[in-house]
Amino acid sequence: EAREMVQNPRSLRAIERLEKLQEVLKLYGVEQYISFDLGMLSKYNYYTGVIFKAYTYGVGDAIVKGGRYDKLLHQFGKEAPAIGFVMMVDSICEALSRQKCLPELSSHIETVYFNHDNFPEKLAEVKALREKGIAAALVQEATQ
Repeated sequence: EAREMVQNPRSLRAIERLEKLQEVLKLYGVEQYISFDLGMLSKYNYYTGVIFKAYTYGVGDAIVKGGRYDKLLHQFGKEAPAIGFVMMVDSICEALSRQKCLPELSSHIETVYFNHDNFPEKLAEVKALREKGIAAALVQEATQ
């Protein structure tokens, strides 16, 4: 619907990026838990793009908040685009406790490396490991 409501190139590019994000969410199998609110605003002026919040059961407010801020680092002497977030650790722990799903800690984590060409396959590999109860991290290969 949003695509039909806009005609300017900037908005169309933003919608295309959200569509690509939706495809990645589908690869992870979590798309049913994500909604896009194109009217969400932030009281912080430094955001220059997407802003987001994450919610879960058992807590009345967002447990993660963040967004894109391309010009903020300039104030600290670095020209770099960035995206960041804050996790409300107390709220996350409260939610995990209320949902009775506190995690067990693993002493070993399998690391699976991916690149642009093999991301879907490597993600599937990590998901299979996790389904077997094996702790696994998906890490992007270093580029040269």
